[in-house]
Amino acid sequence: MKTYQGSEIRNVAVMGHAQSGKTTLIAALLHAAKMTPTQGRVADGSAVTAYDEEEVARGLTMQNAVAFAEWQGTKINFIDTPGFHMFTHESRAALLPAESAIVVVNAQNGVEPVTERVWKYAEEADVPRIVLVNQMDHPKAGGQGGLNALIDDIHERWGRTCTPVQLPIADAQGFHGVVDLVTMTSYFYTPNGDGRGKSGEMPANLAAQAKAAHEALVELVAEGKDELMEEFFEKGTIPEDHLITALHEAIREDRIFPVLCSS
Repeated sequence: MKTYQGSEIRNVAVMGHAQSGKTTLIAALLHAAKMTPTQGRVADGSAVTAYDEEEVARGLTMQNAVAFAEWQGTKINFIDTPGFHMFTHESRAALLPAESAIVVVNAQNGVEPVTERVWKYAEEADVPRIVLVNQMDHPKAGGQGGLNALIDDIHERWGRTCTPVQLPIADAQGFHGVVDLVTMTSYFYTPNGDGRGKSGEMPANLAAQAKAAHEALVELVAEGKDELMEEFFEKGTIPEDHLITALHEAIREDRIFPVLCSS
C-alpha cells in the first residue's frame, strides 16, 4: 500500500441537508478519480460510504464514513456526514480532523435547516469551505435562473463572499456542463459517463454573462490586496496564474467561499 507524507494528505468533510446527494457525490468523485470501476449507487448499496445495512435500507447516512481518492499525487479523504437532523452531531465531529468542507446544497430545495446548521459548525471550526449546488440536472433545478435565485439567497444568509466560480451550461434539455470562470474554459459532460469533462467552445449565449461573472470574481479576489488591486487597475484584469494563486489564498483565509455546480 502506498505511503503518503503528511503534506500529501487532505481531509475534507462533505456536509449538507439530507437528500442533497452527499453520498452519491463522493461515489462520483471516486469514480472520476478512477478509484472504482463503476460509480457506486446508494439505492443498491454499492456506494462506498453507504455500506451499513440499516443505512442502505433507509437510504440515509446515519454515521460518518470515510473514503479516499488520489488526485494529482494527493490523497483526499472524504468524510461523508449525515444530513438528517437527529445525526448532525456527527457532522460537528467530522470537522475535528477536517481541513476544509464541501457544503452541498440541493439545487431544487436550496438552503435547508441542516445546511445552515452545518455551515455554522464549519464557521465555528474555522475551516475553509465551498458551496456545491448539486443535482443541477433535475428538471426543477431551474438552470442558470434557478442558480441565480439560489445565490441571491446564499448572499442574504452568508454574504457576498460566497461567489460563483462556475456557470452552468443548461437548457430545456438538461444540464450539460460548466464554464470555469477562472480560466474561462467550458467543460461538457456525458450523462452516466466517467465524470471527466471535455473542454469545448463556450455557448454564445453565455459569453457576456461569463465575462461579467469573471470580472466580478477578479474584483472580489483583489479586494483588500493592494498589489492585486494595482494589477487589476493597470491591466483591467489579473493574469490567470496570479488569479489562481490569489484565489487559493483567499479560500484558505476564509475571504472567499466558491460556489460550484454539479450533477
